[in-house]
Amino acid sequence: MLHILGVGDYHISGDRDDVLRTYALGSCVAVTFYCTKLKILGMAHIVLPDSKIDIEKSRLKPAYFADTALEILLDQFLISYGCKKENLRIELFGGATIGWQDYFDIGQRNIEAIVAILEASGLKYIAVETGGCYSRTV
Repeated sequence: MLHILGVGDYHISGDRDDVLRTYALGSCVAVTFYCTKLKILGMAHIVLPDSKIDIEKSRLKPAYFADTALEILLDQFLISYGCKKENLRIELFGGATIGWQDYFDIGQRNIEAIVAILEASGLKYIAVETGGCYSRTV
């Protein structure tokens, strides 16, 4: 089944027939988690680095922010599903600088926030396709 993620959405699946897709990643970052042992896939379409700017929105749409999106993914994969850190393959996509966003450098700030959280959690990641000045689809 195809699951299309919009901005601030996330999805986790253990169904091998599922496909997760997200479009129009400009300054947004898609983070994918895959547990190689349990065959569970997750993706979040992150818009902004820090939920402190809108606590209410972070409650309603936690994957909108890097800190709350990664908290959900980490809790689900490591605690709920019992995936071991060494079995996680984490990839980053997006974080571009597009148009007016250059002033705020949101893409770079998103990437930096995500990397800091992953590193603080002792997790390895691959920045597969990040930065630049163009939109991506994953």
